[in-house]
Amino acid sequence: MGGGCASIPLAYYSFMLPFLNELIGIRCPSGTIYMVKVEMEDGQLMLKEGWNTLARRGAVGADEIRHILEEITELELTPEMRARVRNIWLGSADRFTIYIAKVTERQISSGQMYFSRKFSKLIPDETMDVDMRFRGKDHITVGILKKANCNTYIRGGAWSKFVASHNVKANKIYIFKLSFAKGRATLTVSSALCD
Repeated sequence: MGGGCASIPLAYYSFMLPFLNELIGIRCPSGTIYMVKVEMEDGQLMLKEGWNTLARRGAVGADEIRHILEEITELELTPEMRARVRNIWLGSADRFTIYIAKVTERQISSGQMYFSRKFSKLIPDETMDVDMRFRGKDHITVGILKKANCNTYIRGGAWSKFVASHNVKANKIYIFKLSFAKGRATLTVSSALCD
């Protein structure tokens, strides 16, 4: 490690090449997720943008990375959407995880928001209150964040209220930013496109 970057071992190349010039989530031994950009420099794959923050706050070196997880769902995001994700990440000093997904009809009609199993692995196991807000709005809706059968849900009817209050629509891509402090979660939802 040096100069604000870390080399990616050759053993990881086949896994990391698809994420070239993309932000990925790196899970440190502490469990905190940091966003770092995969770049190519002189034929060497590197973790660069965001690495200084990871090394400083996560107190982690290149040889201490235990898991490299791509926390963004397998959706084809437009360059504008990717830029918006990057801006939301850069504009926050919080430690958080990002989930990008197309909200389904079922998530609207069932009255509960559920996250994928892959993303749920990054969320604490305990049930907790979650303060939900839509980016740019002051109103907060309080719900319950619960993990069951390896999936995480927002329950208690609060999701339905949130959907109605902020006109969340099915088949539209949203960015869900989750942070955790003192046994409570904060969820900020943004449209992946500037409306």
